[in-house]
Amino acid sequence: MARARLTSTIHPPSESSLKKHPTKPPRQASRDLARQRRIQGFRVTGFTAIVHVTEHFAYDAGQIIYLTKLLRGVDLKFTRLPAERVKAPINRKLPRF
Repeated sequence: MARARLTSTIHPPSESSLKKHPTKPPRQASRDLARQRRIQGFRVTGFTAIVHVTEHFAYDAGQIIYLTKLLRGVDLKFTRLPAERVKAPINRKLPRF
């Protein structure tokens, strides 16, 4: 999907959604995150759940990035160190799946 088309689908929250899910004051939000809850049979705090989701997302993103780089044979240019020289991309035929 083209970037312009994808970004055009992102909308700020509507007034009705903000009324249904109001922002909690920091102290209340902290108490909610520290509260124990049962998720998929495990007793965890909100903090633990957020850390687990973040780790899971990072691992999945890493796999996607690795496979993309492997199959395309190019630097995706996510990171560019100040003293690093730009190298020409590797041009090679890729297998068709």
